[in-house]
Amino acid sequence: MKNRIQMIKVAAIVALIAGWVSIPYLTSKVDAFGGGGGVPIVVRNAVLTSPTGSIDPHGAAQWQLYAGGHREIEVEIEDVHNLPAGTALDAVVDGNVIGQIILQIDERGKLKLRTEDGQQVPTVNDGSTVQVRNGATVLVNGVFGGGGPNPTPTVSPTGTPTGTPSPSPTGTPTGTPSPSPTGTPTGTPSPSPSPSGTPNAGDRFAGLTGPTLNGVVPRGFSQFEVHSSRLELDTRISQINLPGGTSLSVVVDNIAVGNIILESDGEGEQRLRTDRGETVPNVIVGSTIAIRNGATTILSGVYSGMTGPTPSPSPTASPSPAPGRSFESHLLGSGVTPPVTTNANGEIKVTLNAAETQATVFGEFHNLSSNQTGARIESIVGTTTTIRDLGVVGGNNGNFPSVTFDVTAAQVQALRAGLWSAVITSVNNSGGEIRGGFRARGGQGDLNGDGSNDFAIFRPSTGDWWTANSDGIGVQNFGSATDKVVSGDYDGDGKTDISVYKNVGGQGVWSIKRSSDGGVTNVSWGLSTDKPVRGDFDGDGRLDYAVYRPSQGVWYVQKSNNTGHIIVQFGLAEDQPAPADIDGDGKDDIVVFRPSSGVWYWIGSSNGQIGGAQFGMNGDIPTPGDYDGDGKGDLAVFRPNTGVWYLLRSTDFGYSAVQWGQSTDIPVPGNYDQDGKIDIAVFRPSDGNWYVFRSSDLGVSVFNFGMSGDVPLVAR
Repeated sequence: MKNRIQMIKVAAIVALIAGWVSIPYLTSKVDAFGGGGGVPIVVRNAVLTSPTGSIDPHGAAQWQLYAGGHREIEVEIEDVHNLPAGTALDAVVDGNVIGQIILQIDERGKLKLRTEDGQQVPTVNDGSTVQVRNGATVLVNGVFGGGGPNPTPTVSPTGTPTGTPSPSPTGTPTGTPSPSPTGTPTGTPSPSPSPSGTPNAGDRFAGLTGPTLNGVVPRGFSQFEVHSSRLELDTRISQINLPGGTSLSVVVDNIAVGNIILESDGEGEQRLRTDRGETVPNVIVGSTIAIRNGATTILSGVYSGMTGPTPSPSPTASPSPAPGRSFESHLLGSGVTPPVTTNANGEIKVTLNAAETQATVFGEFHNLSSNQTGARIESIVGTTTTIRDLGVVGGNNGNFPSVTFDVTAAQVQALRAGLWSAVITSVNNSGGEIRGGFRARGGQGDLNGDGSNDFAIFRPSTGDWWTANSDGIGVQNFGSATDKVVSGDYDGDGKTDISVYKNVGGQGVWSIKRSSDGGVTNVSWGLSTDKPVRGDFDGDGRLDYAVYRPSQGVWYVQKSNNTGHIIVQFGLAEDQPAPADIDGDGKDDIVVFRPSSGVWYWIGSSNGQIGGAQFGMNGDIPTPGDYDGDGKGDLAVFRPNTGVWYLLRSTDFGYSAVQWGQSTDIPVPGNYDQDGKIDIAVFRPSDGNWYVFRSSDLGVSVFNFGMSGDVPLVAR
């Protein structure tokens, strides 16, 4: 299914009912100018369950209305036992048969209707009923809901931010820094049990990738599950640009285990279960899977484990040794002089060692208009000088392997000053097809600028900030009990500034304790009822002053590069703002997570297009970030009632699920191990422990720092 939301039910990790497990429907990204007349303006969903209360069968339905007037409906049913393949089931909406679902050999089937294809699609309202029947027998039923309008930008804002930036402070934070601690975090580092619960140790997951097929990049995944009563292997593929009815073979560890019959929309599935008398291969970590069309492999992958790790008995405060500062460059055609019109993009990362005498560089590029012919890192100090030649990888897409080289103090100074840039050339663009400058990877929790998140809390009861990092333990007083934590790098020095958002006479005042010189900045921007938002929307390496006004669904952003404001209506009152760099252009995008439907919506800063994906459910906490290290924000949620994290990777659109936490834990994702990737982490108020699942080595750090009532520095 191209450029559309596709419902993919994944049986994995979280108990749903009676021992069955499922995560919410995962959907592909929505192209702002895709089929159906663009982004749907109304989406209604229904979960389909058996009227008898049994676990099987089950399914889902989705109805969409597009701005151009087109409508689309999709009804899917799974695990229909004791009915032969080829059975025609009726899909019924509000008592009317709208079409038939032909049951497949894997006991599933679906119906999809689109008005743009000349098909009849009923009008569906909140409360409309949907059924799948076998003759007069209702197999599953449900009720449509969640039909509020999707957010749409507007050029004329419905309100304005209260107040304007003032060169003179409009208020001061309560208290002043104190050289001597006025209290101590409770406890010291000690062994502690892991976050409760782990997935089944035998479960395995493989993301499937493959080369472009007839102009389309195929997608898929395979999941192996160990249940008390059965083994199960579920393999699903999509975006396969081959004729419907094509039979594709599934091969595990070089042994054919069956076939997937491709549906007309390029999707297909094979599900094998031992309780149905089917043979399920023994899948272990390292097992391989391939999807083949005859002798041609179109998708492949390697199975990995899905279990959560156990904290080590000897926790440490921070990894060792510590590298130095990290910098990144996002490469686009707009960065070339004169600008180049291209769909290509890339990213180069530079990390200094602790002594700042060596630099390690790696990166990648995508979608060049022609074969890559060269790449280099340059410095402009009066004249342009090549710092490092990255060589020729070739092709339209490629990766630069990690390389370490010596740098001088003058070169490091130029890097810190923003005078380094990277450029990639191609056959069609010998002077450069994409280019970008380097900027510090300043996070929301790196107080000393060493490239690692610190353990830090704000104690509202006293207004004290406690920090623990490679510089030791520190404390300073800055804020009051009613303030909201908005810390980040506002002055562009690569260090997080202690910051709060205050209610001053009904206005929202940003109070920033600058790490660069120790001074204080106070800016009036927003209302006390607005939600302050942390993000770098102009890509200058400094956080902007930004608020989301739920009453209007309006974002107000004062850009730190002094180029004006961003004012856009995008969201509903219930939406949770969750900015992230979805398109990888070095700027945070306006992003909301809608709890009622579990749908994410965003506006790409690189092209202004609206995108969306269904990933999550009501009650989830949005935790986006770059978990796979590709320079793009990944959609992610933490599910408190189960303690499970779900990550939708931007690299391959596969997902990961890790049980890491308890219902009362506060998610605190961040780069704690200095590898450029966000780590899964929680702060547990009940015992003051931080639990960090390191992405660099899949190890665990446990650090006791804080107490109940404390607010972690990086908490949303």
